[in-house]
Amino acid sequence: MAKPKINEEQLYNEFHLEILDAIEKAEPLGTAMIAHAGLRFFTQMALDCAPSEIDGLGFVLENIRDVRRDDEFESDE
Repeated sequence: MAKPKINEEQLYNEFHLEILDAIEKAEPLGTAMIAHAGLRFFTQMALDCAPSEIDGLGFVLENIRDVRRDDEFESDE
């Protein structure tokens, strides 16, 4: 029997909402601490999952550049 198709967009959206819920629960820590903890956690995950440390760092830096590009695009609108 074939596995049901995964709706990646729906999973992504649900994941995003779960992160927002976790941030809301951690609100007493303050924005800076929450951002630091999240960045540290996901950066370490990227490094652990990458074939090499260089690849992991490249992935993290690529995402930083994408966020900056998105911010520049939004400010142009």
